[in-house]
Amino acid sequence: MARKIDRWLADVFPGETEVYSEYRSLPPRELAIVSAAVLALPQNTQFGYGWASSYAEDMDAMEADVRAGLPANEVIRRNRYLSQLDRDEQIRIGIPLLQNAGISYFRAAVPR
Repeated sequence: MARKIDRWLADVFPGETEVYSEYRSLPPRELAIVSAAVLALPQNTQFGYGWASSYAEDMDAMEADVRAGLPANEVIRRNRYLSQLDRDEQIRIGIPLLQNAGISYFRAAVPR
C-alpha cells in the first residue's frame, strides 16, 4: 500500500528535476528568451504595481469629482487618466447616462 501512495505522490508531485528538465534541453536562442523573461519579471512586476496604484488613485479622484457633481468636461480635465484616453465625447455622453441610470457611484452624484 505504501508503494502505491509513493508512486501516486511521485506522479502528482514530480521532483524539481522532472519539472524543469524540459528547460535543460532548450536551444540557446529559446534559453536566452526564457532567461530574459525571468530576469525582467521583478522589474515588470514592480512597474505593474506602480501603474495599478496610480490608476487606483486616478479613479478615486474621478469618483470624488463625479460624486461632487462636476460636469463631464471638468472631470476629464482634472483626471490625468481620462484626459489621456482621447475619448472625450464618449465620456461627456457617458457620465450623464450613468448618472441617469443610477449605476455605481454615479447614482450618488450631486447634479450641478
